[in-house]
Amino acid sequence: MYDRLMDDVDYAAWARYYIAIIEKFGKKPNSIYESACGTGSLTAELAQYGFKLVAADLSQDMLEVAREKLRKRGVRVPLVCQDMRKLEVGNRVDAVIACCDGVNYLTDDKGARDFAQHAFCALRHGGVLAFDVSTTEKLRAMDGQIYCDEREDIAAIWKNSFDESSACLTMEVSLYVSESNGLYRRMEEIHVQRARSIDEITNVLTEAGFADIRAYGDRTFEQAQTGDMRVHFAARKP
Repeated sequence: MYDRLMDDVDYAAWARYYIAIIEKFGKKPNSIYESACGTGSLTAELAQYGFKLVAADLSQDMLEVAREKLRKRGVRVPLVCQDMRKLEVGNRVDAVIACCDGVNYLTDDKGARDFAQHAFCALRHGGVLAFDVSTTEKLRAMDGQIYCDEREDIAAIWKNSFDESSACLTMEVSLYVSESNGLYRRMEEIHVQRARSIDEITNVLTEAGFADIRAYGDRTFEQAQTGDMRVHFAARKP
């Protein structure tokens, strides 16, 4: 259902952009660790470039979907069930990435710090951490909004509530899936994302030991500005 409802995302373009971000630091990566890989849509695109690639997610269910997707694409990528706050690698890598709001799901400060510190340890010297976040402006604009997405055999209703004191957006998602008997099965999920300012994230990365920290506007190489709905961060391990 996730893939069906996210079918408007151009993962090939995301892959090209993140490769370009990493190369902005002057080095072509040979190895990439993708954290919060979900169902592996971006993983499948990155795999086409021949990187030594490892992908990880906290959800075993998402990884099962990713495994089948990669099999159909004819690519082999090790998949690891791992919490991004406890990121670990066997051999250090040239880049760690986390795309499509993964970092927004780290709602407490310790979780964000743990992710940055573990990513730092996973990188070789000169390696790059790159990720995106939905901004405060974006999450605040979703407050009180109700989104509906109806397909032939599935539907989703998505209610949003933003709390200013915690900078968190709570998303109540109701999913309806057509069954063989003509009835619909209903499932409910609650998602919580936290927004952080550029300064907050920069401080977290600095404390973890990163240098040359950059914040770009959404899939551009221009300095992020107030009002951007998505910001992409990149930082180098000295």
